[in-house]
Amino acid sequence: MARKQPKCLVNEVRDGHFIRAWKEGRQEIVVQVWEGTEPTGEPAGDWAMPALLGVTACIAQAILQTKDDLKQKSGR
Repeated sequence: MARKQPKCLVNEVRDGHFIRAWKEGRQEIVVQVWEGTEPTGEPAGDWAMPALLGVTACIAQAILQTKDDLKQKSGR
């Protein structure tokens, strides 16, 4: 049986990053973060957060973690 496509909770630009978020089961919200305003290529950040936090908090945390991750990779 084919896996059911998750329903996106968020599919928009926030804080200069394209964000896609969906609920994975009952326990997790998955947030993907792209640099820039278009979802081209692989996301710069791909995070699974506890659903208990709520979508807004998960997105805010994913953006912060992605920015920090990119900063560390660039050596700054």
